Amino acid sequence: MKKITMTLAVIVTVMGTAFATGNGVKKERAAIIPGVDVTYKVLYQNDEPTVVRVKIKNDKGELVRADKFNSKDGFMQRYDLSELEKGTYFVELRDKYGVISEKVEIKDQLTKANTVLAKN
Repeated sequence: MKKITMTLAVIVTVMGTAFATGNGVKKERAAIIPGVDVTYKVLYQNDEPTVVRVKIKNDKGELVRADKFNSKDGFMQRYDLSELEKGTYFVELRDKYGVISEKVEIKDQLTKANTVLAKN
């Protein structure tokens, strides 16, 4: 129970931080959050309908997976990367405001993947 409460608290904090906006600019509208293994959650929130594309590419720029969402006010999508080979991948979220990208390193299928935020 304690673990669930702590996990929810962390998610709420991240969502609050990730979705903060200022001066009408949608800079922090999404978050790519690593899970306890090689899973990731993409969280997105917007106050108006928009099309959002999520792409996962390998280090050669080859497309591994692509999804398109018609978001009315936001969504959460879980991605299981356990089927992918060891290596570097990029999770890219694109909407009408721009691109958010995160670098994902898969080192071992049995351990948690390491992530480093890619600067745009």
